[in-house]
Amino acid sequence: MSIISSLTPTQIAALTTTQIQNLGTADVAALSKTQIAALTSEQIAAIETQDFVVLSSAQISAFNTKAFADAMGPYDMKTLTSNQVAGLTAAQINALGTEIVEWDTEDVAQLSAQQIKALSTDSIVALTSDQVKALGTAQVAALTAAQVAAIDAADLAEMSTAQVAALTAAQIKALTTAQLQALTSDQVQALKATQLVALTTTQLQGAGTDFTKNLTSDQVKALTAAQVAALGTDQVASLDTEDVAALTAAQVKALSTAQVVALGTAQAGALK
Repeated sequence: MSIISSLTPTQIAALTTTQIQNLGTADVAALSKTQIAALTSEQIAAIETQDFVVLSSAQISAFNTKAFADAMGPYDMKTLTSNQVAGLTAAQINALGTEIVEWDTEDVAQLSAQQIKALSTDSIVALTSDQVKALGTAQVAALTAAQVAAIDAADLAEMSTAQVAALTAAQIKALTTAQLQALTSDQVQALKATQLVALTTTQLQGAGTDFTKNLTSDQVKALTAAQVAALGTDQVASLDTEDVAALTAAQVKALSTAQVVALGTAQAGALK
């Protein structure tokens, strides 16, 4: 048995960084959760990389949140094994902030829903497009509205249609004008009726003509009368003839005179 196992948390906290550095791999692996919790940021930073990687997920979760976050500077975040990433608590992940940008896409892809929710908005902003694309549909659905709004518009445009289709109504309501305008035609057409009706009239107006012209006839038909009434004249003019023909009686009734005037001859002729 390693002598380290007999030390109390107080004795562990009293060890110098040199003594920590001199611990063997077996000593580090033998540290109990209470001993791990007693380590200061300086001591954590003093653990040699080859020793750090032997820590179990249970040991990783035992680190004092602030001490762990402060200590991770000297380490390449890629040093953490997949098993160790899985052991990070929500508080630890939140405290790591933008340092998670160093993680491999595989590490990001394995984060649990609870861990995903713990990411700060600064962390979300810092994510690379590859990391955003690595998120599974369950992870995407786990994001808070504030987190979704923090995703860089260019990164959002890189998301798969499956990821976009996984967004909840609450998340859809959180999308910014820049994000809506960045959506590709495939992403727009991946939106379900329940997602489209979740858009506020302000969001729909701000989405621009590229958004409306990429809608399918079925999607246009799914819009509420209030949403149709809120469309700008340029947005109405961007609709295909087939889209105009798909409008329901309630939607047509909601059109303003200015919107009708904005329609081309073929579009106006398609009105029911």
